[in-house]
Amino acid sequence: MGNRILKPLLLPASVALLWLISGWGYAALLASGNSGIPMGLAAVVSPDTMPVRIRSMLDGPGLVLVAGLSALPVAALALALLPGAKTGRQPRGTLFLASWMSMVLAAVAGSAVLAVGGILAMLPFAQVQWTFDMLAPALLTGAYWGVSWGWLPALLAVFLRASADDGGRSPAEQPTSGRQRTGALGASVLFSAALLVALPLAADYPQPAPVSEAVLTPEPAVYGVPD
Repeated sequence: MGNRILKPLLLPASVALLWLISGWGYAALLASGNSGIPMGLAAVVSPDTMPVRIRSMLDGPGLVLVAGLSALPVAALALALLPGAKTGRQPRGTLFLASWMSMVLAAVAGSAVLAVGGILAMLPFAQVQWTFDMLAPALLTGAYWGVSWGWLPALLAVFLRASADDGGRSPAEQPTSGRQRTGALGASVLFSAALLVALPLAADYPQPAPVSEAVLTPEPAVYGVPD
């Protein structure tokens, strides 16, 4: 009974853990000042799943809360987008590639939600240019994370599917059955909504200083004809 409950959670748990490790790994690489690691190389090794602009808005507890919430929609979507179970065995190579693509799509969608939350946190001072500056890098980072790190949970998905097939479980009992897929999709919507609410509330975006209106001083009037 315990294995039937915990086993479907292994995949989303691994996705969330890898998402967090990648973001904190990027911050750790940049924080080690003596290593001399360029920012571009750090982003290649460990994609920045928590953008610097969003990180700069948050303090310690707020950063931990938002980082944890940002991993949940990605994990839930990864489970919802996995290829469904069918009667008979599927080629493991095909299953692996399909699962890998599911991780890429889930990471892009999760990054988009995080970027939208960052844009909401900057309102009403956000500008149209800031919207694209926040959204475009987040989407690219999510896609790259799915390519560079997403193959690890994809391998886990293939292993879980193979173990289920060897155990003689029916398609309805597979980790990606229709009921679990619907539940994962609903959970991703709830987690996304929680992130969109929590990020603006936890953010401490600096408000621009008010611009003082210049007061024109009238020139002194000159009477008479100067010598």
